[in-house]
Amino acid sequence: MATGCLVTSGLLTAAMFFYWFMTPTRTLFSAAAIADAPATGTDLSIRALAFGISMVPLGTWIYGFLCARRCFDAFAVGHVFASAG
Repeated sequence: MATGCLVTSGLLTAAMFFYWFMTPTRTLFSAAAIADAPATGTDLSIRALAFGISMVPLGTWIYGFLCARRCFDAFAVGHVFASAG
């Protein structure tokens, strides 16, 4: 389970990166229900900003998966509900 949490965290980050940097501009705008997409495309800095903003809520999920991973690792070595330290 710990490995699954780590892999899921990596896949979520990679999927969000792929979405923002590989999706055509027209598709991004139509997904946001914006009819007039720019003809020239979007700049890399705009896509990076959008990626960063999108990672805020996704980052909470990733943080949760990494915390769950720590719990599974502790459980695997026999520390069930042990205090920290």
